[in-house]
Amino acid sequence: MSSGASICPDGAQPRLIQLAHACGLRISLMDWGATWLSCRVSVGGGEREVLLGCARLHDYFSQTAYLGATIGRFANRIAAARFARAGRDYALRPNEGENQLHGGPQGFDRRRWGIVEQSTEHVLFGIESADGDQGFPGNLVATVGYRLQD
Repeated sequence: MSSGASICPDGAQPRLIQLAHACGLRISLMDWGATWLSCRVSVGGGEREVLLGCARLHDYFSQTAYLGATIGRFANRIAAARFARAGRDYALRPNEGENQLHGGPQGFDRRRWGIVEQSTEHVLFGIESADGDQGFPGNLVATVGYRLQD
């Protein structure tokens, strides 16, 4: 993947994370969208990419297939961007016609995640979502971790 001088939609460069394991597994991630960019495995004396993704880093900021991204608050489609819970109706921000897909137009895939912990074999990303974010009720703290181990 070509990285160049890619700039995230927030105006800053993405933070790229490389994790490696003694068995030859290597993964690449970035903090924008807690996105998995690459997964390379040792095969027959060489390496093979096994993850579907974009050819250039900056393409991740405009692609609509959610390739490698961590989505949220909801995975899948919410019809008519509305739902009811505990007797209350909630109107969400639509991003697929009248529906909401994978958390809305500014879902977790479209934000910079913090790096809570990091070593050569693991990373833990974190993000906070305030009450009303994309129409969802309640405050939410989410984490996603990647760890390479035997």
